[in-house]
Amino acid sequence: TTTDQIGCNGHTGSCVNGPIDDVRVYNRALSAAEVSSLYLRGGGWQYRRKLTVASSKVAGPLTDFPVLISLTDPGLPAKAQASGNDILFTAADGTKLSHEIEKYDPAPVTGATLVAWVKVPSLSATANTDLYMYYGDAAASDQQDPAGVWDGNFKGVWHLKENPGGAAPQMKDSTSNAKHLTKVGSPTQTTGRIGDGLNNPDGAYVSNTSFSGVAGYPFTLSVWTAVTGYVTGSSGTVDLSLGTTDTS
Repeated sequence: TTTDQIGCNGHTGSCVNGPIDDVRVYNRALSAAEVSSLYLRGGGWQYRRKLTVASSKVAGPLTDFPVLISLTDPGLPAKAQASGNDILFTAADGTKLSHEIEKYDPAPVTGATLVAWVKVPSLSATANTDLYMYYGDAAASDQQDPAGVWDGNFKGVWHLKENPGGAAPQMKDSTSNAKHLTKVGSPTQTTGRIGDGLNNPDGAYVSNTSFSGVAGYPFTLSVWTAVTGYVTGSSGTVDLSLGTTDTS
């Protein structure tokens, strides 16, 4: 005979430490609408918003791609947690997607500002891709999964959104590699191309002395920067260093 257990694994003895409620087993696959209704009713999320990635913005088929969600929503401040922890994203079929919030500010009069990265399983250049954003669960824990967004394909991801005046290391790596950066000199926080960024006065930068770099070629490095001048005596180039590999 088979013993059914809810909350504990009968083979390993591992058990869930926390509340469990309303367990169901269906004899069929639920539709996208049914899964969505479970989030709204049983999950505690009271609201959702449809988001569409236009096919015209996609150059070609993409798989497991981190999509930037940048929006202002007047309804979020009164409905979502002040921290934004209850915000989550799903695919059109209801599958929960990994996401990371780079910036959430519920204070502006025009509505909450949200900058988030969502890992979308597939994007098409010929058909729009629909996503759903859920929010409005006061009891929800933090729904973010940065390491799920920035998977093994990424050696490091630094949004440079943190306060450089905080405790070292100031700039956090969103990947599981945890190659956080410490300021050298006096960089300051500024409005970036995406969320917040760093302004580096003469001689200031951020660094991680243990970063092992990228093994072998090819590799890709991307960055947004606006060069307003150079340190006196510099070579007139913008240097980005990854371990022992320099790209100018």
